[in-house]
Amino acid sequence: MPTLRESTTAVVIRGEHVTDGFTSEPYEAGWAIEALLFLRLLVQPETSVGNVWVEISADGFNWATDGEPVALPKAEGEVAFRRIGHFGNWLRLRLEMAEGSTVQLLATLHLKG
Repeated sequence: MPTLRESTTAVVIRGEHVTDGFTSEPYEAGWAIEALLFLRLLVQPETSVGNVWVEISADGFNWATDGEPVALPKAEGEVAFRRIGHFGNWLRLRLEMAEGSTVQLLATLHLKG
């Protein structure tokens, strides 16, 4: 008999105002087979926006950048996403923006095992 696949949504940036160099809390995702990252801009930024890098880790302490960055959405309410594959055990996000710029962002990881 087939079993129901496990899934969860993890909010890793909860509408906070974030700046260049911000990293989300690590999220343990080793049980998952697939992951999606969704980014939603909550307030129109005053300056140009930047990129979000997905970082992966075997132990939750030492991090490596995974693939190409995801461009932050440019308009309030706009959504960007990325499929994440072969991510090992831990995931987190790192922002890269112009110095002094700030965005209010909602970022969620959607994991399925």
